[in-house]
Amino acid sequence: MKRKYIYLLSIITLIVTAFFSTGYYHFDEHFQILEFAALKLKMTEETNLPWEYFYQMRPAIQPAMVVLVFKFFNVFGINNPFTITLLLRLLSAAIAFLGMYLIYKSFSKTILNDTLKVWFLMLSFFLWFMIYNNVRFSSENWSGSIFLIAFSLLNIKHFPNRIFYLYIGMILGLSFLFRYQTGLLVAGLILWHLFINKNINNTIFLILGVIILIGIGILIDRWFYGNWTLTTWNYFNQNILQNRVSDFGIRPWWYYIERTFIQGIPPFSII
Repeated sequence: MKRKYIYLLSIITLIVTAFFSTGYYHFDEHFQILEFAALKLKMTEETNLPWEYFYQMRPAIQPAMVVLVFKFFNVFGINNPFTITLLLRLLSAAIAFLGMYLIYKSFSKTILNDTLKVWFLMLSFFLWFMIYNNVRFSSENWSGSIFLIAFSLLNIKHFPNRIFYLYIGMILGLSFLFRYQTGLLVAGLILWHLFINKNINNTIFLILGVIILIGIGILIDRWFYGNWTLTTWNYFNQNILQNRVSDFGIRPWWYYIERTFIQGIPPFSII
């Protein structure tokens, strides 16, 4: 089968999945994003928001996106919340597909074995739990997809101008804004580019791009919370230094092995 048909089938699969996926996979997808946006849309009150709001520890970029999408489509008379969330899932699917496509295009040429190349193609676009997650308007999905986009672009060896590294750095910074844990991936990639690629000037542009987006994130948080705050620090302080994250339960070291078997490996996961 030609690759263009694989791409088309992947797009159709994502659209169908977006239509039939309702609710949320994790509570945060609703209470930390949609409910936050609802406050700015005057659909709820501060007293209804979770504790994270009052500690100003959640980035406001996704609630801001929801507000923009809602107000844009409201101009055309579309204001049904279920329709808006469907549009957000379709937008999520589009970003995820772009990430999958760029990763495949970037690395498929390095696979010389035809059988392995077919497996890489199919797993890139049709790994079942990726399809399920790729339509979610969650911080994990958006952060991961955007990081894949930046990672793929950085794999291109020759840019005509160093300004492109600034743009890639901004994409990495955007990935960080969606989910702060991605900072570990961003830092690792920048260090790889510095010590393996050994190009200090390009690395400086990457770092500058990340800093610019962090600054934009601070401005968005200022708009949302109504005062200057550093949500990155608040998140780290509350969850790590204050150990609030332990309030939600502590798991043993084998937890992810068990969850992967139950939720990731058919037939158990499908059931």
